[in-house]
Amino acid sequence: TVDQIIKNWTALAPKLMQLSSPFENITADQMTANIALKYYNHPRDETDLGKNQPLMDIFSDVTFISPDQKSAELMSKYSRLVFNYHLTQQTEHSLLGKVLKLGQEYTPIHGDDLGFLMDVFGQKGDQGSSLSNHMVKYW
Repeated sequence: TVDQIIKNWTALAPKLMQLSSPFENITADQMTANIALKYYNHPRDETDLGKNQPLMDIFSDVTFISPDQKSAELMSKYSRLVFNYHLTQQTEHSLLGKVLKLGQEYTPIHGDDLGFLMDVFGQKGDQGSSLSNHMVKYW
């Protein structure tokens, strides 16, 4: 949970961001504020989503988006058939969202693109939508 991440920030942050040394003498709030201010200037609001968004964004960028972009760049040097997309469409059919008990406002999250392409574990997704039709054409 976000509370656990904040509680263990000095131990987790260097590992999650692949840094070599721990942050000493910096509180979790200071580190989160510095990162959010420098990279993610989201408006502050009091909803859970509003409070968690900057932290979710930095972890998403570090663990998924940056490696994904670099992988696509490297693969494209060897094949012209490399396709990369960044899904922003929210969905009511998020399998991981259901497991984590997150509302639609937290989507899309990891794996939500599959629901636009096929049934996921027997659950109907967003197939047939305009976005789904475009994604299928690319595949």
